[in-house]
Amino acid sequence: MIIYDYNEIKRLPESVARKGCFVKNMPNDIYHSFSGISKSGLDQIADSPAMYKDRSPYETTRAMVVGSALHAAILEPHVFEEQYHLLPEVKDRRAAEYKKVSEMYGKDNVLVKTECENLAAMTDQARRDKDVMAMLGKDGIAELSAFIECPETGVLLRCRYDYLIPSIDTCADLKKTKHAGSEDFSKSIGNFRYHVQDAMYSHIYKLLTGRDLTFKFIALQETAPHTARVYNLGEYSRMIGFHYFKKGLATYADCYSRDWWPHGGSNGEIELPYWVVNKYEEEVGLFQEFGEE
Repeated sequence: MIIYDYNEIKRLPESVARKGCFVKNMPNDIYHSFSGISKSGLDQIADSPAMYKDRSPYETTRAMVVGSALHAAILEPHVFEEQYHLLPEVKDRRAAEYKKVSEMYGKDNVLVKTECENLAAMTDQARRDKDVMAMLGKDGIAELSAFIECPETGVLLRCRYDYLIPSIDTCADLKKTKHAGSEDFSKSIGNFRYHVQDAMYSHIYKLLTGRDLTFKFIALQETAPHTARVYNLGEYSRMIGFHYFKKGLATYADCYSRDWWPHGGSNGEIELPYWVVNKYEEEVGLFQEFGEE
């Protein structure tokens, strides 16, 4: 495995990235502004190539700020201690103290009362879960970026592993979620296309190492009781993920080669979503049942 330290190389030429490499300590903004396609880019391509073409520059939301803090607290405690400033007595970000500290350290590095409490509770619960800690207790590399050119399409692929454990070819991906139970988290996998992430990250790892990757999700519930669960996708779900990854990659490669970025969807007849239809059919069936009596 070729692993560069960004603190030492200072810059990653695209020609080097295309040959294939891992990079540790790469700043978030540098990674997100790098050439090539990432999983989030493929999500936009799936919605509409035009949406990808006209995408806004990378910006963080408050949810992303808290998510990054959670990743650091669990995966890189030393980074969390150095980077984040906690204000557990300050109720919200309108307070003068928050504004003062944010001017010193940056608003993305300062957390207020509720954020501090939730972060501490989630971190504590993750550390209490034996399956989570059995995985994170192994020697691995947090926030490891990876780059390589796809041999089939010529597209530069990039991804960022939350916690990669090369010795057992395993990636642990931490997901802050509303519900960590299997039924609800399964919906999140579908809604946020985590199955495509599994496929893309596994594909990049195979290209770089020649080995298969075991992709594990750590689902951490953001509300009490902050349940932590470790999941891996079943084989059929992984097959579906690879299908949509390959489809999105082919679409991107075609759009890029022709510089043609069509809008998604088409004109024509449209129906209600399935859940509205199901609700209607259940209600009508219920009314008919009572009417017959």
